[in-house]
Amino acid sequence: MLKTEWLLRAERRARSLKVGVLIKFQCGKEGALLGILGTRHDPSVLYGVLELASRLGIDVMHISGNIDNECMAVKLLALIVPETCLGNDLHLRQLVENGKYSIILVGPHASTELDELFGVRMLGKRDSFSDISGNIKFAESPEPVPVFFSIPILERLSPAANVTAYVHTDRESIPGVIIKKGDRNCLVRIGPQIFRSTAFLLTQSGMRGSLKRQPSPDSYGRLPLTSTMVSQRGYLRTPAVDYYARILEVALLEIAASKSLPLIQKWIVPGPQRFCICLSHDVDYLAPKPLEMAVSLMFDIAAGDLRRSVARMILAFFYFLSGVFTRNRDQLALVPGRVHQALRGYEPYWRLEEICLSEARQGGTSSFFLLPNEDRKDSNYSILNLLVGNTIEHLSKAGFEICLHAGFSTAAKPANLGSQKRALERIVGTEVAGVRSHFLRFSYPDTFWDYVNAGFAYDSSIMFPEEVGYRASTCFPWMLFDMDTKRTLGLVEIPPIIMDRTLRQKKYMNLSPTSARSLCSTLLSQVAELHGVLTVIWHNSGLSVRPSEDRAWWAVYWYLLQEARRRGARIMNLGQFFSYYKTRQATKIVAYRGDDHCCEVTVESPQDFSTFALSVSLKSGRIREISCSGSTLPANYVTQIDQHRSIVTLPIASGRNVLSIRYA
Repeated sequence: MLKTEWLLRAERRARSLKVGVLIKFQCGKEGALLGILGTRHDPSVLYGVLELASRLGIDVMHISGNIDNECMAVKLLALIVPETCLGNDLHLRQLVENGKYSIILVGPHASTELDELFGVRMLGKRDSFSDISGNIKFAESPEPVPVFFSIPILERLSPAANVTAYVHTDRESIPGVIIKKGDRNCLVRIGPQIFRSTAFLLTQSGMRGSLKRQPSPDSYGRLPLTSTMVSQRGYLRTPAVDYYARILEVALLEIAASKSLPLIQKWIVPGPQRFCICLSHDVDYLAPKPLEMAVSLMFDIAAGDLRRSVARMILAFFYFLSGVFTRNRDQLALVPGRVHQALRGYEPYWRLEEICLSEARQGGTSSFFLLPNEDRKDSNYSILNLLVGNTIEHLSKAGFEICLHAGFSTAAKPANLGSQKRALERIVGTEVAGVRSHFLRFSYPDTFWDYVNAGFAYDSSIMFPEEVGYRASTCFPWMLFDMDTKRTLGLVEIPPIIMDRTLRQKKYMNLSPTSARSLCSTLLSQVAELHGVLTVIWHNSGLSVRPSEDRAWWAVYWYLLQEARRRGARIMNLGQFFSYYKTRQATKIVAYRGDDHCCEVTVESPQDFSTFALSVSLKSGRIREISCSGSTLPANYVTQIDQHRSIVTLPIASGRNVLSIRYA
């Protein structure tokens, strides 16, 4: 399939969803572009380019023919030549030789002459189709990062070529990233196929890649973690895709610095925070199961908490009546509203208002995923229950997001998704954009096509229930892609990384609250360092029938929020983050000119946005002053978050916004 056909279709789909996929990135002394060069590509590799660029907040332009013909009015800051590109080698050599453009060349390449211009020579290649071919290690990665597919065995020829990363295999260490700086340009040679590996990981293609036979599903119909390459090769807690993006970011920073310019990126959150934590709660139950109720009552009585014991006995009586006299397993059906309102504070399986108040005190809100009760493995309440409906409506009006927790039988009855979505929308009075599979049970990509057809905008299901970590090797949202049809689904994935039941249940990790707190802190540090998104699932109920143990697990959750705030996180619900993600994708940096330690940036937005953030990275120096439309902005609009990066936070209006940035 011609890449132009695929990209045009992807662009049309993106526009219909208000999510940009094919857009321009202007950066350079005369207004320049970051371009993808070549006449023919593997669509999955182009998908990998676009997703890494999205991760960095950088937009790309596809160039299929002669650069000078297509971009006569601009000068390119850099060209990316991805793996599997079938471009014109002679034309590319001419571009390198005349020094007109900085070029990033990725993957094995057949042209010896071209490689020599980059200061390297390819001695051969290490072949590996569906398994790890090596591990790349560079200064910004605290641990080796797996790479896949063939990698070139490169040898450095020129002293001007600086090796910034090595690929370690079981046989040798190979130069992985080589940067050669010239007087007018910068040449970057990346050996590993980072774009193809990105598509491989994001599309779940690597789950069974090394297996000779298909593994048997677990009792819930899910792919067992232990049968996957993620588990067998031990990279579940290595966000490899995000480290690939870091490799690309470092190369772009070097290219920008060679032209005495900053690197401008759209920031991950609408503010100066270092990273984002997205909170969510799966509401599986709003009343205890009979056995759990009996055991927890025994603990209440043994603890001498008579008021709590009596209150829960009264509720248990109505739960029992509801279970006996209703057919839809709604244990709240016969509970009088006033009785429940008076006693719900004693019910640990409800807890909705308590969660909201506590999160609001932390400065954030969360997303609640409501579960239908169409199957025996689903919830024990009905969203049509007046008691539940009034609470859902109250949560929505208080700024908390309401989403659908797709039931166990969804795969067999996908037509029910639409009716369930509409039922929730009638209660909250707004669109329900998010969905998550019950038990994290899905089939890729079939389940997600069902979600698209039902009208959902984002999903948050791609996580292994057995262990916390990065199932798709990233802590950043991405657009789902179908490898069979070679096209995007039009559904954004916001991947969960931590889930309470994964941490505590005996059949999963079986950790103590103390051990869970330590592990959560480690993941929090990793996501903060990568400026990513830590998405958390914490069920509203059923943490433990022991009151003391239940309190200990909720203490882990509140510790996670407090620690995230201390480390500079922005607390958001999934809907808030998705809304900003769409704005970030659709907002374009349409002009960027620099001269004498000053650059002028034109940001084009499709709508007014009260808070938007740009990352300004300088390899040396710092920002001195920022003005917008001729007016100098206050100093608090700029926040330096690390040695090279500052975040500029400001409101943007619909249309063009011109910023002037002075730096020393």
